[in-house]
Amino acid sequence: MKKIVIIGGGVSGLTTLYYLKKMLGEKGISAGILLLEKSERLGGQIRTEYVDGYIIDGGSDCFIRDKPWALELCRELGIEDRLVNTRDENGGTFIYRKGKLHVLPEGLMTLVPAKFMSFVTTGLFTLIGKLRIGIEILIPRKKGNDDETLAGFVTRRCGRELLDMIAEPLIAGIHAGDPEKMSVKSTFPRFLQMEQDYGSLTMATLAARKKMKEMAKRPGYSSQPQRSFFISFKNGMYEFIERLVNSVQGEKIETGIEVFEISRRQGGGYRLLVNGGKEIEADAVVVTTPAYVSAVLLKNISPEMSESMKKIPYIKTGTISLAYKKQDIEKALPKAFGFLIPGVEKRSMMAATFTSMKWPGRCPEGTSLIRCFIGGKHNQELIGKSDAEIIQTVRDELKIILSIDAEPVLTRVFRWIDNMPQYNIGHTDLIKTIDREMDNNNRLYVTGSAYRGIGIPDCIHNAEITARKIVDGMST
Repeated sequence: MKKIVIIGGGVSGLTTLYYLKKMLGEKGISAGILLLEKSERLGGQIRTEYVDGYIIDGGSDCFIRDKPWALELCRELGIEDRLVNTRDENGGTFIYRKGKLHVLPEGLMTLVPAKFMSFVTTGLFTLIGKLRIGIEILIPRKKGNDDETLAGFVTRRCGRELLDMIAEPLIAGIHAGDPEKMSVKSTFPRFLQMEQDYGSLTMATLAARKKMKEMAKRPGYSSQPQRSFFISFKNGMYEFIERLVNSVQGEKIETGIEVFEISRRQGGGYRLLVNGGKEIEADAVVVTTPAYVSAVLLKNISPEMSESMKKIPYIKTGTISLAYKKQDIEKALPKAFGFLIPGVEKRSMMAATFTSMKWPGRCPEGTSLIRCFIGGKHNQELIGKSDAEIIQTVRDELKIILSIDAEPVLTRVFRWIDNMPQYNIGHTDLIKTIDREMDNNNRLYVTGSAYRGIGIPDCIHNAEITARKIVDGMST
């Protein structure tokens, strides 16, 4: 019987295990699967704590609707009834600029204003900045297929103010990265496609709205989606991990097992050196660890693959959740999901989410929960400070931005050290090398957030593709 070993127990590793179990069963192929996780906890960057009636997500607090793979998997797992939508009655996002919170004009999440008046009247941009954004429709499409930084793309099409006030803080909230280095081809290929197909982002957006209006005329069509754009679980994101683990009962999962090296086995297959000096043999290996960890594991198998993985940079981030008595802060909180802070403001925070306004059931009656984000491009050094120093820094920021001076009734600090991969210029070339070396090494596979998408839906999608490759290879 063939043996498959998966290294890493985060979303990518667990979903690879799930799809392998499912597909092998459908094909009637007998194989043993072993998943190894270095820490004592499964879930990777998904972590939820339950404290005194509070549900606190330390890492990812949701996934998005527009990439369907996470929602589809939830349906397969039978947990769709556990999903919760955002509290859209509190919807909206603010941008902090020059000491004030400004409403993010509708549509600018995709760089193109959706409502003329809200864009014209916003204080986020100067008159020159608004005019520059307004003439985006006249900017010719880029010729050639050369990669371009996200900053270069946004500035070329919409001007510097939109980059500084909208694109950079939005990207900081998603990727924690630097638009001056990030590859638009690897991170936001949709923007390139919109430009090439329609000549401008504005024309692409107008075409999409026209299509929606036409669809709305069809009998039985509902313009209200069943799910909000962001989706979570009633008891926080760790519900997803628990259900995944329960769905693969019968397969072996071992925590506290660190893999130090992978080598080829005489006669085919692989040998894994783990803690305690033990060796584990495998016919196929799936590596789902961060790229810098995978680079060490694979250096003897493929120096070229290892070197490419080393070139994928990572960045440090942190989330700090603070609970307050509702009466102490309710007048200070605007009706919104939170706010973003552009890097040009030189604050110590990147953003804040008003958790109890965004999600139902996250804290006891009479209390409120706020989640703040630090680290990223501008404030890496904060991650290394003590919990007390970090909490005080965040409280100082909330006092300046929201005039909140109340004592929190609960605080939680989560550090994510080198957890966020950055898709910088040249990323596509690195992926080509990694793919080529995978093809050259029979039954060796890598997947995870470092390669083709950092979000939960992308990790699920790529894990499914990896599982299918393994099963197809075993079928021939």
